Amino acid sequence: MRIGCDGLDDESLVDLAEVRWRTGDLDGAGEAARAYLETGGDDLGALVIAAEAAVLGNHVGEAQRLVERALAHGGAAVDEVFAGMPRSGIWPLDPLARPEQ
Repeated sequence: MRIGCDGLDDESLVDLAEVRWRTGDLDGAGEAARAYLETGGDDLGALVIAAEAAVLGNHVGEAQRLVERALAHGGAAVDEVFAGMPRSGIWPLDPLARPEQ
């Protein structure tokens, strides 16, 4: 059961994910981001948050797939999403680089 996500539209799920992430609730942020992505969405912020939450949950394969999708939006754009937030080691050091396959 999703807590705090039911009844929200796609845009609201992305907003909820970002607010939870930026206030230190990565578990809740990941839940909202995954709920959004399950609808077929491809928002860069949701991808970043879901990747970070996957790393936290030790789901490295899932995190790598999400990182690849996020980097397809552009490495510089990924940097803008983080905007000073800490990032896990799953992200390439060069934001314009793609992770090795």
